[in-house]
Amino acid sequence: ATAMSSALNHVTVTNTTATGNGVVIDGGAGGSGTFTANVQNLNVNVKANGFVAQNGVTLTAGGTNTITSATGVGLKLNNMVISGTGANFQSVDVTAGTTNGVVMTDVTGGQVAITGTGTTANSGGALTTVGHAIVLSNVVNVDRNNVHVVNARGAGSQGLNIDHTAADANAMDVTIENLTLDAANNNGIDVLAANSHAFNLRLNNSTLTDNVVMSNTGS
Repeated sequence: ATAMSSALNHVTVTNTTATGNGVVIDGGAGGSGTFTANVQNLNVNVKANGFVAQNGVTLTAGGTNTITSATGVGLKLNNMVISGTGANFQSVDVTAGTTNGVVMTDVTGGQVAITGTGTTANSGGALTTVGHAIVLSNVVNVDRNNVHVVNARGAGSQGLNIDHTAADANAMDVTIENLTLDAANNNGIDVLAANSHAFNLRLNNSTLTDNVVMSNTGS
């Protein structure tokens, strides 16, 4: 495959059409990791999906990246790699999501983080969704700081759905700091992990109005 790269710095993206996405970086079906992207100081405010990187992309993100989606997925990372310098997003907001709010699946490499501002509550963004507010599945290193789950309101929806059961899963390290979780139709935080996989979860300084359920596959 031909190597490709892209760089976005101090870019503002707005799209008010119902199906209008913000930024989509896609290595294509069967992506081989030959697409590198560097995103700095991005401001996205759209109706549909805010920021998507998938299919073999290697992503670096820094500076002040803020993502707002009205009805789509705010931040979606799938089948891709985070560079050694990491990928940081200051805030991700979903105001009336019709699906999941933040989705990360099969993400390897460095750390991906929603940081917020210092220790300021809710500065990492607010999520109101029909689906799960946050989905994490087989993500090597992820931090969630100062995030506000307003309501994951659909039937069976959870504030955080964390799954580490894939047969080929890498070690997974999750830190959740200063989370405010107001409402979820199902569990506030639901964690399912396989006994055979290395898995660390830290939940610190957080306020939850719904329960936390942790279970394993017994494998």
